[in-house]
Amino acid sequence: MDIYYFSEKHYGNTMAWGKAREDVEQIFEHNNFRKLNESIISNKNSKKFDYFIKSMKSILKVKKALKKAKGETIFLQYPFMREKIMKKNFIKLMDQNKVILFIHDLTGFRYNDTDRLNEELRILKKASVIIVHNKYMQQKLSKYGITEDRMISLELFDYLLSTAEINNNIHLENGVAFAGNLDKSEFLESWVGLKRSYKINLFGKNTVTTFKGSKVSYLGSFSPEDIATNIIGGFGLVWDGNSIKGAKGDLGEYLKINNPHKLSLYIASGMPVMVWKESAVASFVIKHGIGFAISNLNDIDQIITNITEKEYKKMTGNVMKIRREVLAGAFTNNAIIKAIN
Repeated sequence: MDIYYFSEKHYGNTMAWGKAREDVEQIFEHNNFRKLNESIISNKNSKKFDYFIKSMKSILKVKKALKKAKGETIFLQYPFMREKIMKKNFIKLMDQNKVILFIHDLTGFRYNDTDRLNEELRILKKASVIIVHNKYMQQKLSKYGITEDRMISLELFDYLLSTAEINNNIHLENGVAFAGNLDKSEFLESWVGLKRSYKINLFGKNTVTTFKGSKVSYLGSFSPEDIATNIIGGFGLVWDGNSIKGAKGDLGEYLKINNPHKLSLYIASGMPVMVWKESAVASFVIKHGIGFAISNLNDIDQIITNITEKEYKKMTGNVMKIRREVLAGAFTNNAIIKAIN
C-alpha cells in the first residue's frame, strides 16, 4: 500500500519554514512515503512580481495534485501554510481520503482566540487520525468533540541532525541556557534581574531588548542545525509567558498542552532541562530523569547550588539515552506507524 504526504516548503528562506516541519517531512521520505505534490511557497521578502508568479504557480500545482487523490492514505502537517487560500481544497481532500494530520501548533489555544479555535476544530474533525503532542492535548481536544481513539500521542518532537557530534559546552558550571524568540519571551527581563549565583546564556532572535543583569550573556542566533552543537549551558530552560512565578498568560497556559520544540533542541544538544511543573512535558522530564520541574524561576539557584556532580552526570547520561531516539526520529516513526495501523 502506498502512503502519501503533502509537501509545503518556503521559497527563498527555508529557515522560516520551521525545523520541526522539515524533520517530519524527512522522516516521511525515509519511510518511502510518496510525495503527493511539491508546493513552492514564495518568500514575501522577494520582489512582488516574483512573489505573485511563484504563489500562483504553487497554488495551481497544489489544486491539481489534490484533485487526483481519492481513497488514499495521506499525511498532512498542520497548520497548513496556505490555509486561507487552500482550505476548501484541503477539506475536500479529507472527505475523499484517509488523512492523518500531524499537529505542530494550535494557535486558537495558543492565543486564546475562540474564532480561530473553532476554525481549527472544523478542520481537525475532518481528519481520520490526528497525531497530537501528548496525552494532555489529546484530553483537551476530546472535550471539543474529537474522540480519543482518533488521536495518537507523539510524546516528544524529534530533532534530526546531519551529524551526531557531541556538544562539548554542556557543563553544570555553564549555568542555564534559554533559546528561542527572545523578543516575545516576556519573562526574560524579570528573570535576568534576579539575584542569583548561576550564569544565564541567551540564544535566538533579539531585535528590541538589551538584557541588564549580572552574569547574563546574549550569544547570538544560530540555525537549528548549528544551535545544537553551539549552545552553552548546564541546563536548558523551557518557559513562556509573562511571569517568573509560574508560566502565566496565554502562552504560559499553552504549555499545559504543548510540546515546545526547544525541549527537543536541548535534548539533541545533550543538555538536561528545567521546565514548568504544570507544563505538559514535566511528566516526561521527571519520568526519564532528564531534569527538574519547577514552579518558579527563583527555584533554579537552590537547585544548581545543591546538585552534586554525580547527580548531574547521571542526569546527562539519561539525556543521552533520549538523545539517541530523538536524533533517529524514533518518536515520529512510532506515531506514524500507529496512525497508519
